[in-house]
Amino acid sequence: MVSDSLFEAYPPFPVDTPVASLAKISLTKLFSQDVEESKAMFECCRTTGFFLLHLSGNEVGEALIRDLDSLLDLTKQIMNLPIAEKMKYHAKPPERLFGYKSLGFMKTETNQPDRCEMFMIGQDEVNGLAPMPEYPTPIVERLPLVKSYLGHAQDILHVVCRIMSMSLRLPISTISSKQLPENRSGTLIRLIKYPAVASESDRRTSLLPHTDMGTITLLANVLGGLQILPPSVDGNETPQWLYVKPEPNCLVVNMGDAMVQWTAGVLRSNMHRVTFPPGPQAPYDRYSVAFLVRATADADMRSLKGGIIPDAAGGDFDNEDDNITASEWEKKKNMALIQGKDCVRSTGGVPLEGI
Repeated sequence: MVSDSLFEAYPPFPVDTPVASLAKISLTKLFSQDVEESKAMFECCRTTGFFLLHLSGNEVGEALIRDLDSLLDLTKQIMNLPIAEKMKYHAKPPERLFGYKSLGFMKTETNQPDRCEMFMIGQDEVNGLAPMPEYPTPIVERLPLVKSYLGHAQDILHVVCRIMSMSLRLPISTISSKQLPENRSGTLIRLIKYPAVASESDRRTSLLPHTDMGTITLLANVLGGLQILPPSVDGNETPQWLYVKPEPNCLVVNMGDAMVQWTAGVLRSNMHRVTFPPGPQAPYDRYSVAFLVRATADADMRSLKGGIIPDAAGGDFDNEDDNITASEWEKKKNMALIQGKDCVRSTGGVPLEGI
């Protein structure tokens, strides 16, 4: 996730806690266009929708590690501000989509208040594509850091999307061109705090089970808490929630719903949630930095044609005859969720014959 030094400040992840089996992909090998590593990454995106991305040994990766260490420190500064100060910047959808979200503002699957607070920063605002809103002083003072992180994260996103397009046997820029940072989008950074477990009643879901609406998410944290619901290997088997074990110098990367839509179900968007850290990590506040990438606002959300995509068949995507843009598609998804018409579930990962 981040550098070894931050991991050393906390108790280790307990060895007896069942964890999800996620492949560790080397960023260095992806940048060098290693064929086997590229195949392994694509297989992860198809089957589980998740993988660990090892950043060490690569110039961009090492720079991102330094950015993340500093961003986690910034997250602590923001969350330690008085609640009255933080509430000045509270998000107010639909007028203000970014800003602060207070503890308990959303509900979990049991209709209890959530156990997370976050501050959301829009990429468009940082890149000058949208008016810069008022931000707390710690963020204003660290905007160069935020810009540095966005630049390095976009470099990584570009290589991942390039390999994705090649693996789908599409023109190399197909997926990258739909989420360019110089175009308007809902792409954002989330600085997140999950408070320490103070009582037995805190041993519950902190952030409800969900899939990510966008294209790709890059997540960094130190303590355990993220869980995924792995795909069943047997149609009669009920999957069990499993922790994702954080590892130094690694990101957790996952596909979002937009990737399922574009690939007609070839790629997988997998259910995940956040619960309390396991074992001796539970009494500590948990901090995360998430980069949630969204498609360009005017990107065409119809399923792509060509490559291996026509060979895929599945019902997890919307391929209406009328053109629909990413911003319209996201509004449609949000409305369906609000009206209870779109049950949150893992989607995609359809079998590919002869590939």
